[in-house]
Amino acid sequence: MAEPTLSPTLLEACRSSMRKGSLSFFLASRLAGARLRLGLMVLYSWCRYCDDAVDAGDQTELVERRSLAVDELRRETWAAMHLRCVESLKDVRSSFAMSAFQWLTQCYRIPDHYPQELLAGMDMDVAGQVYESFDDLRLYCYRVAGVVGLMFSHLAGVSDEAALKHAADLGTAMQLTNIARDVLTDVELGRVYLPHEWLREEGIRPSDVGNPAHRAAVVKVVERLLAVADKCYESGEAGLRYLPLRAALAAGAARFIYAEIGQLVRQRGVTAWDSRAVVSLGRKLALVAKAVRVVCAQRWSDFGKTWQPAPIRTVWRFS
Repeated sequence: MAEPTLSPTLLEACRSSMRKGSLSFFLASRLAGARLRLGLMVLYSWCRYCDDAVDAGDQTELVERRSLAVDELRRETWAAMHLRCVESLKDVRSSFAMSAFQWLTQCYRIPDHYPQELLAGMDMDVAGQVYESFDDLRLYCYRVAGVVGLMFSHLAGVSDEAALKHAADLGTAMQLTNIARDVLTDVELGRVYLPHEWLREEGIRPSDVGNPAHRAAVVKVVERLLAVADKCYESGEAGLRYLPLRAALAAGAARFIYAEIGQLVRQRGVTAWDSRAVVSLGRKLALVAKAVRVVCAQRWSDFGKTWQPAPIRTVWRFS
């Protein structure tokens, strides 16, 4: 059976969504092969559509309206993944995002639980999840970003368990960087993602995170968060060797560009949130070049090594 094709209209809509939504991801995707790049644009568009659907609207209607939005997204996503008709979805944007996602699932057979896990992470936002410990926050980061790394690996044709851990770590690192960059923006939305245990250790109540008087203490908590992100980035970088070359280049570029955002937050200290931390285009290009060097160095160091198959995981059954 011939592989389904994506219409030019849907393709352009997905490309526009990524270009407008994240120049960093768009730039990184240019390093991927044509087929993988197309899959990445569709995946990004679906993630962006889901995020916007949950965040849109009057803040006074958050819990009830957003809960309904997540339920609707679950139905639409399930329908798209199981080849149900998505032509009658409620708006044009939904139609392009979900129709393209339907194409993606037909071509790549993405496991059902990946997108549903991401929507479960959005549910944590809707429910006003309290992140008492870092383990609570790690679960959230895994759901909303780690599984995106897993889906990326799936698009690249990689499903080895050893590789998937690194992919999830890279997605988690990016979400931790987002949290560090957007501390005050999130406070304005009534969200505090910084672990409450860590805040109390610095003498801060979660309700005081936005208070300028506590800015230096918040910086210490954010630095601690970014230190964890660094470890996750290192894991993600180590996992690049499992990916096909072009996929590794794209993931490597995203890894270094996003880590640079965290560096900017660190360097600014108490002024980190006076303006949004943005990596300049020139610096992004330099980081893309760094990714190329790192990936090529990995390939060279692995060159000539004897290939060893992954161990077979045997499940013993006794009657």
